[in-house]
Amino acid sequence: TIKLADGTYTAGLNATVPVIGGPVVIDGNSSTPTNVLLGPTGSAIQVVCAANVTLKNFKLTSTIYGVVSRFGGVVYSGTGMEYGANTVDMWRSDNGGYIGAAASFTISGGGQKGFESLRGGIIEVAGVTITLTGTPNYSNAFAKADGGTVYFWSPGTTWSGSATGKRYDAIGNGVVNSFGAATTWLPGSVAGTTSTGGQYV
Repeated sequence: TIKLADGTYTAGLNATVPVIGGPVVIDGNSSTPTNVLLGPTGSAIQVVCAANVTLKNFKLTSTIYGVVSRFGGVVYSGTGMEYGANTVDMWRSDNGGYIGAAASFTISGGGQKGFESLRGGIIEVAGVTITLTGTPNYSNAFAKADGGTVYFWSPGTTWSGSATGKRYDAIGNGVVNSFGAATTWLPGSVAGTTSTGGQYV
C-alpha cells in the first residue's frame, strides 16, 4: 500500500512491470478524499504489462487520461474515488487492459470521453452507484467502444445526477453492453450511435 498524505500531487503513477508481492493499493484520505488531489500534466495513472493497482480515497484529474490500462494491466477503482476533469478520457483501456469498478464513485468533471475501450480492452462497471455532480460534459461520448468492450451491468448499477453530450459511440466492432437497458439509460443529452459493426446491447 502506498499512502498519500493530504496535498496536491503533480506527478502521476506509471506502473510498467508486474509487482512482486501482490497488487498495489494507492490510498488517500478515507475521511476526506478530496484533501488528496492527484492532478498531473499528462496521464494520472498508467498501468501496463500485468501490473495490478487499486485506487482508493482521492480525487484525480489529468491533462490526458485519468486512468489508462493496457497490455494486460489491471486497475480497480475502490472506495472514496472522485474523478474530476480529464482532457481526453477519464478511463481508457486498450490492448488487453482492464479497468473495473470495485466500489461506488463520483464524477465531477468531464472531458472528451468518460469510458473508452479500444483494441480488445475491457471496462466493467457493476453493482455500484455512480454520482455525477456539476453536469459534466463529454465532447465525444460518455462511453466509447472502438474494438473493445464497455460493460455497464444495468441490474444493480445506478446513476445519480446527469451529464451532457453523446451517451455512447460504438464503432469498429466495439460493444457497449448494458445488458438490455434502454438506449437512454446512460448519462448524456444526445442519442448514442453505432457504426462499422459497433453494437449497443
